[in-house]
Amino acid sequence: GDSHSLLREYEPAKQEYNQTLAIFEKILGRDHVGTATVCHKLGYVHFELSEYGMAKQMFGRALRIRENVLGHDNLDTARSSNGLGMVHIEKGEYELAMKLCESALRIYERLIGKHPATAATHNSLGNVRKELGEYAPALEQYESALEIYEKIPGSDPPDTAHIYNNLGNVWWEMGNYEQAKSHHYQALAIRNKVLGSNHPDTARSYANLCNAHLASGDYDRAKDVCGKALDIYEKVLGCEHLLTAEVYNNLGSVHLQMREYERAEEQSAKARLIYEKVLGSDHPLTAEVYNDLAEVYLTRG
Repeated sequence: GDSHSLLREYEPAKQEYNQTLAIFEKILGRDHVGTATVCHKLGYVHFELSEYGMAKQMFGRALRIRENVLGHDNLDTARSSNGLGMVHIEKGEYELAMKLCESALRIYERLIGKHPATAATHNSLGNVRKELGEYAPALEQYESALEIYEKIPGSDPPDTAHIYNNLGNVWWEMGNYEQAKSHHYQALAIRNKVLGSNHPDTARSYANLCNAHLASGDYDRAKDVCGKALDIYEKVLGCEHLLTAEVYNNLGSVHLQMREYERAEEQSAKARLIYEKVLGSDHPLTAEVYNDLAEVYLTRG
């Protein structure tokens, strides 16, 4: 299971971890720390597969066992606490997420200090603050994470890029588009170098830069970076993926601002078809695309 998980082959990893869990429960018992370890790994796999109900169940079970057997002041307990916190973030349960992540952070800071695990928990807390609209505290958490990643030898460059990405998103939410662009370009430089020019994370940076350039009125540059994001997503994820649809719609917004109305309608219509097929006509994201198409029609007259 571990080798599949490291290679991001999550379905085979899930199958193998479930088999291991059944064996450990039979031989070691349901409340053994070894069983908790497998539950934690299953929680991570379910999380990566966006199976948040099962992720919550597995992380929660691992946390209960580790608290009972290892105690609250333990690194493995902190890992499960942070994992469960990440699930609550995705489920929109921000107060619970904050409580769990803050608990993990206290343990990490006390036991291991400035460590990648500590940085990851700062990042999780930054995500909570951002979702709550508390942008200044979010920036503080992300900056704390970035400081750790940049100072520790051997830190994973994609993690550093991820923090730059998150900082850029917060600056965008605050309306500071120059800061947003600066941080997204830093994330892009790392991702291009380490992950390559055809990686989805590289495309994510281009897509974020499109939004920042669009908001600051630099439409030619927005169209350029949006096109690069689209090329990657179409190649790697296909033409019917939700991330591809998001970029179609963003490109439509760029064309609208440039008064290229036929192109704007074409791109937003592509996005609409994907959202309707994947999410259904009643989903909020589909409704947003309907609204964008209506804006094109109104502007065209």
